[in-house]
Parts: sequence; structure tokens; C-alpha cells
Amino acid sequence: MTEVNFGRHILIDGLPNNVTPDKRELFKRHFSRRITEVLGHDQINLQLLQDRETALVKGAILSCVTEEQAEAALAKLNRFPFTKTSILTTYRWSSLEEARQDLGPYVPPTLPDGDEEEEAELVHNMAEDPEARPQFLVKGGASFDCEWYWFNWEKNEPELYRRRKLGSEDPLNRWSEVDRTNKKLSSGMICGPLPVSRPLPVWSTYGSMVISQHEKGLRVWAGRSMRLHFEITLDVNAFMVSPCEKYIIVQTPKDISIINLRTAKKIRTIGNLDLHSDDLWPVMRFSADDSLVVVCKTTVRAPDSATVPEGQLNIYPSETMKLLKGDGSAGHTFSVRGLYKAEWNPVVDTQMGYVCELGPNQGWKAVVADMVVNEDGEVEQRVLNERNFLLASRLDMLWHPAGTFLCVKVSSMKGPTEYFLFHIAERNVPITRLSIKRGYIPTRFAWQTGGDKFAVLLKKDGVGSGLGETGFLQIFMIGKQGPKVQHEVPTSATHLFWAPHGGRLAAANFDKSLLHFFVLHDNNTITDKNKLSGVNATNCEWDPTGRYFAVWVSSIHEQAMSAQYRIFDYTGNELYRKAVKTFSHFAWRPLPPTLVDSAQMKKVRESMKMLLHDYEATAAALKAASEEQVEKERKLKEDEYVKKMKQLAEQATRDKLTEIREEEYANSKWVRYNNSRIKALPEEERTVHEDVTESHVVSRRLVTSSKK
Repeated sequence: MTEVNFGRHILIDGLPNNVTPDKRELFKRHFSRRITEVLGHDQINLQLLQDRETALVKGAILSCVTEEQAEAALAKLNRFPFTKTSILTTYRWSSLEEARQDLGPYVPPTLPDGDEEEEAELVHNMAEDPEARPQFLVKGGASFDCEWYWFNWEKNEPELYRRRKLGSEDPLNRWSEVDRTNKKLSSGMICGPLPVSRPLPVWSTYGSMVISQHEKGLRVWAGRSMRLHFEITLDVNAFMVSPCEKYIIVQTPKDISIINLRTAKKIRTIGNLDLHSDDLWPVMRFSADDSLVVVCKTTVRAPDSATVPEGQLNIYPSETMKLLKGDGSAGHTFSVRGLYKAEWNPVVDTQMGYVCELGPNQGWKAVVADMVVNEDGEVEQRVLNERNFLLASRLDMLWHPAGTFLCVKVSSMKGPTEYFLFHIAERNVPITRLSIKRGYIPTRFAWQTGGDKFAVLLKKDGVGSGLGETGFLQIFMIGKQGPKVQHEVPTSATHLFWAPHGGRLAAANFDKSLLHFFVLHDNNTITDKNKLSGVNATNCEWDPTGRYFAVWVSSIHEQAMSAQYRIFDYTGNELYRKAVKTFSHFAWRPLPPTLVDSAQMKKVRESMKMLLHDYEATAAALKAASEEQVEKERKLKEDEYVKKMKQLAEQATRDKLTEIREEEYANSKWVRYNNSRIKALPEEERTVHEDVTESHVVSRRLVTSSKK
């Protein structure tokens, strides 16, 4: 039986419901002409479907020559206004075939009791995979479909996990409904800590949820099957999920709200904030454990004003969002003159860094402090260290992912950009100024994700030397004597990307299609693994395990490069490539949180020295036993060899082999010839004289001469 290619056929619904049999042929010609105009070609075959009872037209089957034409027709005809009241809807025939499959009897899941029911709805199936395969999501194609893949690390190729199915309730179908409605890819919105628009859908912090866009706001999907969790019906401009995935903050043109992701309840809405400056995003920031929220209310000083306005540093508990009291007046926790921005330590729950302007010709100040909440619900600020920067025109902060360092970028109108490092892990929080290569200025700074290193991009200090021109990449290691350059290489890279576990670094220049991979070893050596050219990309991202690096060309950006995505291993070897006619974005699924709690982690760290000592002792014992065994085998073989040689010597003595050898040598033809030749020589030629000369230095002295 010939296999039918159902991918070339699509179903069309939403036709006028008043087409009678006598008007059927006329309607078919008119409908075919309209479809031809929309598609731009006539390589189609149209079959009308009629209702058996009323004989009215109720739908149509459109057959195309190729699957690509069918995909294009699916996208162009979906939601097409055929008449004022008839809006067409298209479906894949292959989706109907999949829907016919028998899924077997329904088996209800076992529902846990109590609080476990809530967590069961947020199961992360990636953690249940025995093969530990990374997952990723892509959106593209003629109908802007979302597809969900595993990445098979044995075959080095993706394996389809889920794709869009027929039905309005299918999650993957609804994740891109805004794009299909608008018939173009959406550029998305700000959906993370960086003020950069990203296309949707996106994963949550731990990958147990997906946030997608719809006409009236956002949708949150969760669970093993990614069913609809709840909707946020607001005019959303930007949003961000908290570090522990408990809350989501949503920004509208007028205010900002915090919503509990577990219960889908809005906790509070805060207004009267500066929501128009991308530099201040996110205005609401969570502490490392999601327990506290800080909101900075700032007022920018006018350029011609000498007065620095007061800023408000407000701290709230996340569960209630009720303002905590501090040493400020009523209505705010702390009053900070010239407050600009505050950021929590990503690991230490109550530790914070903030920067503020001191005034004209007075510079800026950076402060690191502990915000301790006492039993009465009041906040006490304990300053660990602070530093004034007299010549600064602006300060920016970047915490180390492990919370051990804080980098402060000092921008100045009268001098080059500088970096200062606050060493949080040490007592009194010492501050170190980063020494920059002479003749160069820093342009990029990136912390190693899990370690004591960081990378800096440098460019020449001069007119006409912009970012992306030939400069240097320096990788520093922070030791007891401060930062020290471990590796330096010339590069024209403009972006730095550390792998999640910090052992690999990728440097990229999207404009020049360059990609450079570095590998950091345990002995603090760094290897240039691969330098690639001609790698077209508009975006890139490490997978959460740090084993794979994906680059892609998005159709959202206006550029001449063909849309595609490629996957490399951590050394820069290309593993997979796929070209897509229309492509939105690529998104690795984040890993779930570790199952080891903080107490267990502390116990493991404390027992590391003992475990290491036991391991070294065991390794030394095994090595000694191995060496003893090797020596024993060597001695045994040596004794056997000596014994065998003695036996051969005794046998040679018994057989008189020495006398036989001498006799045969004396009777040899060549020996007799040589003896005869020597006897025939004159007497003076029979003797060979050798002159041996020996020389040595008796003494040595240095004689110098000077010109007068």
C-alpha cells in the first residue's frame, strides 16, 4: 500500500454557512481564486466538504504540491478574513492523524496530600531523565510553531519531544498564537534582569514553568504536561521571575506588581516609580532566597542643579509586601541622599550593595551593607565597607555569582573607566583596584560563574579604536596578592559568555562572525581550544550543564543572514546545524534546583578535608601496594633470568663451547687471509703509532683596557 504524505494537506474551517448545492461550483471558483491571490501561486487542489444532513458547505481540504507550500498556506490562511463574518481557521491533516491514535485507558495520577500537591504540579521532567539529556525550545517555521527537543549527547543530535498539535488547548499551539494572529514574529519584551527585549515564550528560573504572551498580557504554564497555570491580564511592558521561582514581578506603563507564582495571587501593586529608565530595571529586586524585596525610589538630579535629591530605599517581606521600618521617616525604610541603584548579594540573603551620587564635583559612593531584620520587623543597616569615588560620573555594580566579590565600574568624564573589587568573603571587605594594561581601556567585564576568575575585554585608548577592533582578552585570577593575569590573547571579540559551571569561556563578535572558545583546567592553566570564523549569529547561549553552546540567527533582527541555529560542544566543534526559513529564538531549559539542602552542603564542605586526607592515604597505600607488586614481579623475572643464564653457562662448559669457538675462529678463512696479509707487509707498516695530545688551562685573568 502506498504511504500517503499527509503533510501536504490542510483543513480549512470557518467558511460561510449558507453555500447551497446549486451555488457550490460558483463558490468553489471564487474561493480558489481568493486562495490563489493570498498564496501567490495556483499549485493547489481544493475539495469542498458538505454536511450530510443539510448539504451545506462546512469546510474544505487544500492539497499542495510540497510540505513547504502547505506550511506556508497554513500560516497565511489562518485567521484570514474571507468575509466580514467568516474568519478562516486552518489545521494540519497530520495533526488529525495523530489525534486518531489510541492512547489507552485513562489512568488517574496519584495525588499527594497537603503541601506536596502544589509542588507536584511543578514537576521538572528533565530531572527525571535517566540519560541526563539537555532540553531546548525553538520557535520558527512558516506558522511560527514551538517545538520542544531533547539533545541526545550520544548521537549529538536533537530528538523531538513535543510539537504543536491540533486543538485550542494544546500548550505549544498557544505559545505562539500572538505571532500567528499578527502574521509576523514578535520581538517580545524585557523578561529578565537585563533591560533587553527577548522573544517569548521563555523558561522560568528553574525551568519548571513557561511564560508566553497573549493579547491581554501573559500566560504561565506549569507541570509535567505544561498546562495553563494562570493568566496575567495586564498591559505588561516587562516582567521578571524571582531567583527561587516563587514570585513574578510585572511592570505596566503606570505601576509594578508582584504576583505569587504558586497561588497566582497578586500580592501588591506599587506606583509612583520611575518606570521609563532602562538603567533602573528591575525597580523591584529579590534577595537570594526570595524572602525580601528592595524597591528604590530615585529622583535624578538636574544637570544645572547643585542639590542632590533624597532617595528612598524601601525593603519589604515578599509574602506580604508590607513596608519594613528602618531609620527613615514614615513611608520608607531608609533615606539615602542621591540613591541610584541597589542590588542584593546573589547568595547571602541579607547582604546588599548600593550606589548613590554625592553631588556636583563630589563624585559617587558605593556601599556594601547587611540589612538585618530583627524580631520586631525593623531593619538595621550594618555597613561592611564603603568607598567614595571623587572623579566618578556614574557607578555600576556586578555581583559575583557566588556572592564573594562585588565589582564596581567607575565611569568618569575626565578619565578612563576603572574597576574596583570588593572582597566580600574577607573580613572588613577590602577593596582592590584592577590594574589595566598600559595604553588600553576596559570595555567588558565578566565574572567566572563558579570560581575566582574573571575576564576583561580591552581596547586601545585612542580616537578611532572602538569596541570590536583588535584588542586583548585578559583572564584574571584573584589570589592573596590581588588579581593577576593568567591568560592574555589578542582578540576583536565584543561579548563574553562564561559557561554555567565556569570551566569554559566563549568570546564572540557577532558583527564579524567570530567565535573563540577557551577551556580552564584544574591546575589554573588556560587553553585556546578553537577560534572559528564565519559563524553567523545574532544570539548565543550555553546550556545549563556547560557542555554545549548554541548560536542562532533570528529573523526578528533585520539582517541579510539566513535564519538557522547551530550547536557546538564546549571546545568549539560543531555538532548540529539546522536552517529554518523563519526563526524566532532558541532557549535551553534551565536545570532544577539541587536536592541537597544548605545544611547538607555545609556538612559536605566541612568533611572535604577529612575525605581528601582519607582519599590521599588510600591512594598512597594502593600506589605502594602496586609498586611492591611490580618490584616483586621484576625480581622474580630477574631471578629466573639469572638462573637460566647460569644453566646455559654450565651447559656451555660441559659442551666445551669456548674451545670449539676458538678453534673455529682460528680455522676461519678470513682469519687466515688477514694473518697472511699482515705478514706480507713491511715491518714499518705493521706498527700503528697514535699521538695523544692533552691541553688544559693553567690560569686565566681578565684584562680590561680604557680609552683616555
